[in-house]
Amino acid sequence: MENVFSQLKGMLGSATSQAYDKIIDILPEAVVAIIIIGIGLMVSAALYFLAMRIMAFFALDKLAGKTPLQRMLHNVGIHKNISHILGLLVFWLGVLITLIFAADVLNLEQVSGALAIVTRFIPQIIAALLIVIFGMLLAKFLQVFVEQTLGRARMSFSVIAGKIVYIGVLLLVLHLVFVQLGFDI
Repeated sequence: MENVFSQLKGMLGSATSQAYDKIIDILPEAVVAIIIIGIGLMVSAALYFLAMRIMAFFALDKLAGKTPLQRMLHNVGIHKNISHILGLLVFWLGVLITLIFAADVLNLEQVSGALAIVTRFIPQIIAALLIVIFGMLLAKFLQVFVEQTLGRARMSFSVIAGKIVYIGVLLLVLHLVFVQLGFDI
């Protein structure tokens, strides 16, 4: 019985020694990864506030308010404004890039690769949202332009022509959004 306990004690001591050696080996990399994550979170927060300032400067929420986009988002349960959504996308883009760097430091290639795939998609979403906003603004502008131009010429179909232009431009914008997101139509 004492032999079993001595073998168990030896195995436990060996396992503890191996675990201690592994911890000592990975400790410097783990500390560097934690520092990278801390700095990355601060940079991501700064990017969020910078993006919010830039969008406030360009009055992106006012522009989006002139389109049905904000109302559509509200109808599907998204109660944040466009600039806040884009700011959060910028923040999470920074966080994901930070996590990729931390995973690379820790030699976690599979985690790094998976995060890289997600990270590549966020700029496409940001671009698609901007295409939707400016495309809807362009569609509304062209609709009003066609209606007013045909109205001045006393054409009775000015409102219908304006709606056709609006729908045509929205279909083009929708196509551009799908292309931006990587869907081949």
